[in-house]
Order: sequence, then C-alpha cells, then structure tokens
Amino acid sequence: MDMQIIKYVDRYLGIPSIIAVAAFDKFLLPLRTFRKKPKKVQKILFIKFWGFGNLIMAMPAVKAVKERFPDAEIRFLTLKQNRGVLDGLDFIDKVVYFEIDGLAKFPFEFLGLARRFRKEKVDMVIDLEQFARASALFTYFTGAPIRVGYKTKNQGKHYLYTKVVDYNNHQHTACTFFDIAKSFGSDKTPKLIKVKYSREDSKSVDELLNKNKVSKKDVIIGMHIGSGENADVRRWPKENFAALADKLIEKHNAKIFFTGSPSEAGDINETLKLMKHRAFSTAGTFSLKQLASFMEHCRMFVSNDTGPLHLAAAMKVKCVCFFGPNTPLLYGPFSDNNLVFYKGLQCSPCITNFNAKTTGCKDPICITGITVDEVFSAMSKSLKN
Repeated sequence: MDMQIIKYVDRYLGIPSIIAVAAFDKFLLPLRTFRKKPKKVQKILFIKFWGFGNLIMAMPAVKAVKERFPDAEIRFLTLKQNRGVLDGLDFIDKVVYFEIDGLAKFPFEFLGLARRFRKEKVDMVIDLEQFARASALFTYFTGAPIRVGYKTKNQGKHYLYTKVVDYNNHQHTACTFFDIAKSFGSDKTPKLIKVKYSREDSKSVDELLNKNKVSKKDVIIGMHIGSGENADVRRWPKENFAALADKLIEKHNAKIFFTGSPSEAGDINETLKLMKHRAFSTAGTFSLKQLASFMEHCRMFVSNDTGPLHLAAAMKVKCVCFFGPNTPLLYGPFSDNNLVFYKGLQCSPCITNFNAKTTGCKDPICITGITVDEVFSAMSKSLKN
C-alpha cells in the first residue's frame, strides 16, 4: 500500500478514532471489569511497525526491558518487510509479522491480529511507535492490563495507555526508545546490537566478492543511494554518488558496491551509467542478513538517511551519511567516528515525527548543497589514516 495513503489514513482517521475509543472506554469504565494487573508479568508484546532502521535502534531498549523482566516471554510485532532484522536475538522469543494487504482488508486483519493477542492474554504491550495512531489502537484492542507508549505532542496516543513515557524530540531516537527501558528502572547506556547472520549468509557474500575478483584486502566501499518509500528529498543526487565513486576508484583503487532493494535497481543502473569506472550493483541480491555480513567487509558505508545506514552503524562500519530534510540529532548513526554531512539550514529539518515525515519541498538545497569534493576530501583523509 502507498506510504502516503497510510499516513493520510492514520492521521485523519487515527486521531478521531483514538478520541472516540478513549471516550467510550471512560464511559464504560464503571460498568465492566478489566483483567487485573498480574503479580508477575509473563508475556510482553512489543510493537514497531515501520522502519527497519528504527527496529535496530530499538533493540537496546527491548533487551533492557527483558533484563528487568527476565522470566517474561518477549514477542515482537512488526511488518513483513522487516523480516530478518530480529532473527537470532536471544532476548526475543517470537517475532510476529503483519502484512498490510490493501486498505479494504486492513481493518479486518488488524482487528483479527489484536484479537489473537487478546486470546493469548498478553500481560503487557509496549508500543514503540512515536507517532502512528494505529499502533495505539492496536495496543488497546489487545486488552492487555498494562499498556505502555509515548505521549507525543498533538498525537493523542497516550489516552489509550496505562503507562505513559514522554516523547523527547531533542535526543537521538535510540535514546528515546531507551526511555521506555528507563521507565522500568534500567540504568544502562544504549548500544546498538549487531544483526545476526549465518555461515550460509557469509558464504554467499564471499562468493559474490570472488565472482567479481574482489579481495577482502581491497578497499571495499558500500554505497546506498535510495531512501525507501518515505520522503525521497532525503536523497543525495545520483550524479554526486557517481562522481564520488569515480574519485574513490581513481585515488584509492576502491571497489564500489551499490546496495539496494529490487525496486531500487533502476536508480542504481542510472548511477552506474553516469560513472567512468566500473562499479557493482547488488540491488535485490542480498537478503537483509547477507547485507549485514557484506557490511563487515566494507571500509566505509556511504548512505542517505535510511535503514541501511543504521544497519551499518550496528555492524560497526564507519558511516558516511547525508542529512538535510531530517536531522542527524535524531537519526544520525548511533556509533562513533562517522562522517556526517549536515548544513543545518534555517529551514532544516522540515520532516519530523510531528508531520509524519512529510514535506512539500521541491528544492532540497539542504542536501544538494553537500558537495562531492567536501565528502571526498573527508573520506580520503580517513582512508589514509
């Protein structure tokens, strides 16, 4: 389903739906009995639908909550397209995937899944969505006696929770997720957790490198020119990626691999045609786990503000990234020693959690103003060191 349609429905139907459900709940409060809070929490459900980069940033919080409730069974609900991000993590017992299969079927699938968790008698639901109203409604319909989520300005979500955590828009998103863990008494510092991959995943990556006569000793640099379905004004121009790649090949004999989904193959091919030298496309080649394995071969990973950037940060790869419509304060790589390019113009950021990351900007000079020469200079200095 189109992302803009989802945003529109969530905003213009979600807010009145929350108000109606909250008012109805308050009216019925004296007339019905709730499941009582359990003496011991045995089943916890986390919800985070959108953004596999957000899932990566949320994992330290999930792990910390598990440590506060060591005997609880942890379940995680996310969208089907995020398959693979959470596999193999020993602090999550079960991952449930939800597929949005058209607007007409959505309400029935949505309520059916909520009913499933109601029957399973989940003790606590933790909603990690910062601005989506659908997740707050889902949390309520599970019937869990403990419902945790953010109080985000002008969103109305908090009316349906029993435990509210203030949303902080002045810190990194990984820290905002971790505020959930802090609300349960965790005093740890969040650190990203690597995505697990198998020997088979690693073998597939090695075969691709060997096929292209690339040694692990070579200067391998990954580049990600896409930004998913959400706000393509976040993208550094394709011609800039092409020029940067050529310079890195000429000066550092770098081996450049462009990563992306099958839907991004066309953009990558256009970028390759703009280049003077040979580079490689892996569009649609890697699974998410194979991409994680590949990243560990990279000297650097160059990316727009999007999910693979956070995967690279989790895999301890030096990130080179571009921000303009969004701010690195919230969504920069949550790791050390990266190269972050951000002009910080008066109009930046123009996409936020408060406007569902939507902008009408037609001339994103905040991102196009980042030059190839300044990026190449910084990367060259780092590569020499």
